[in-house]
Amino acid sequence: SIAEVHAGSGEEERYSHSDLNGFAANLETTRKVVDLLRPLLARPAAPLLAQIDSALGALDSQYGALRSAEGYASYDSVGADQRKRIADQAKVLADALDGIDPALGLSGL
Repeated sequence: SIAEVHAGSGEEERYSHSDLNGFAANLETTRKVVDLLRPLLARPAAPLLAQIDSALGALDSQYGALRSAEGYASYDSVGADQRKRIADQAKVLADALDGIDPALGLSGL
């Protein structure tokens, strides 16, 4: 999940060194969920939707910089600075996603 990226977990890929594949898949799933919710968020939460879209794009750019024709770089080859940028951007996205429930009036149900 996006929260795992922020936490630097990736435990499911610890031995394959393909964490970035999983992270990118999580991001794509998140994008699809946001797209499904987009019509519900467009009117009552347009600023939140813009914030989410911006965060999705920024995190996607981080991953894109680590992708080549052969696929994603091995996560253990990603430097500490780049890992921090990924984690920081994932946190921005996770924080924005936290606004969906209140925006849709789902909190407390």
